Amino acid sequence: MKNEADGNRGFGDAKFEYSYLLYRSNTSRMTISPGFGLTIPTGNSRKELGAGAPGVSLQVPVSVMLTKRFASNSTFETTFTKSAKNTEGERADLTDFEIGQSFVLKLSNCLYK
Repeated sequence: MKNEADGNRGFGDAKFEYSYLLYRSNTSRMTISPGFGLTIPTGNSRKELGAGAPGVSLQVPVSVMLTKRFASNSTFETTFTKSAKNTEGERADLTDFEIGQSFVLKLSNCLYK
């Protein structure tokens, strides 16, 4: 919502994603859900709030229940944007690689029945 570098405010690009539960193991308590996404250029690229062009992404999230109450979630993603635009209006192809990690602690059983 806000670009901290120069104080620009506003909405960035919109991203729509779909994922499919490819693998679930009850013994190792692991799930793998690959998916893809589409980025719509709704943000203002001159204010650094968007890429200025549509993009596509592929992601592979992996989740593992480490204990009955503690889970690990890892995400690997790549995004390609053809003819992305910078603040000067110049265009170039853009490829991003992202890795995310989170841990979740389940506090109560009544939330997951």
